[in-house]
Amino acid sequence: MGGYPTWTQHPDWPDCPDCGRRMDHLLTVDSVEFDGGSAKTWLPVEDRPPAGEIGDLPYERRNAVQRAPGLMIGDMGGVYVFICPRFPKTPYDHRSDAS
Repeated sequence: MGGYPTWTQHPDWPDCPDCGRRMDHLLTVDSVEFDGGSAKTWLPVEDRPPAGEIGDLPYERRNAVQRAPGLMIGDMGGVYVFICPRFPKTPYDHRSDAS
């Protein structure tokens, strides 16, 4: 929950059908939890190597950390869910993105 879209293509924010404003990002379901070094991704403390960088880990361990959910959305993409909290019915929309 929360976070931000990790757009690999041009950002495509939906507008609310009721008020016309850009919708708020609610949720990302991504193929990769951690991309190996970007400040934009999150890595749990328990998955961090004791020394060095994630790129220093053997391939199998690095892949297990980067793709912990085991998902493949498109070609390593994601699905992003958006809402507009300004209305009682809370309109929602989604976008998908693949590299």
